[in-house]
Amino acid sequence: MKYYIIALMCLAGVYLMIPTHITGDAYILTQSRSTVPMPLIKVAAYDYDEFNEFLANQRHYATINCGVVPTQSDLMDLQIAMVRNPHKRKDYNKAKDLVNQCALETLLIDKIQLTPIASAITDKEGKFSLSVGRKDVVLLAKGSRDVFGNLEEYIWIKPVSLGFGFNYTADLDNTGIIEDQHISTVHL
Repeated sequence: MKYYIIALMCLAGVYLMIPTHITGDAYILTQSRSTVPMPLIKVAAYDYDEFNEFLANQRHYATINCGVVPTQSDLMDLQIAMVRNPHKRKDYNKAKDLVNQCALETLLIDKIQLTPIASAITDKEGKFSLSVGRKDVVLLAKGSRDVFGNLEEYIWIKPVSLGFGFNYTADLDNTGIIEDQHISTVHL
C-alpha cells in the first residue's frame, strides 16, 4: 500500500511538471462572413489570478481618475474652439490627455507590469502556440488592420481554464475583442 501511495505521488509530481500546450488562431470575422487572419501580433499568457488583480486595480484607477472623459465629439468641439480662439488650446490639450490616459489600450496594454508566463507572435496565417504550466491563464493580445484607409485596432482578453489535458485550443476572434468597451465593464 505504501508503494502505491509513493507511486501516485510521483505520478502527480510528473503530471504537474508537464507543460500545457495552447494553440490557436487570431482572426477577425468580417460582416461579409469572411475570415481575416491577424498575422504578426504578440499573444501573451498571464497567470489568471495576477491578471485578475491587475484588472481590478485598473478598474479602480479608472473609477477614481476617469469619471467624466470627453467624447470624440467633445474633442472635435474643443478643437474647433481652439482654432477660433488660440487660448482654448490648454482646454483641448487637457481633454485630449484625459482621453489618452483613460483609453482601454493605455490602461490594459501600456500600463501592464506583469511578467508573461509565455508569449508568441502569430504567423502569417494568424496561428500561435504557447507552452504554459498547469495554472489557468489569460491571453492578452493587441492587433490592428487597415480597412479601406481606416485603421481598426483590437484588444483581445481570453481566459483559458486549463483542466487535466495537455493541449488546448484558444482562438482569438471577435468574441474576445474588448476594444469598444469601457474598462469598468471588462471582467474575466
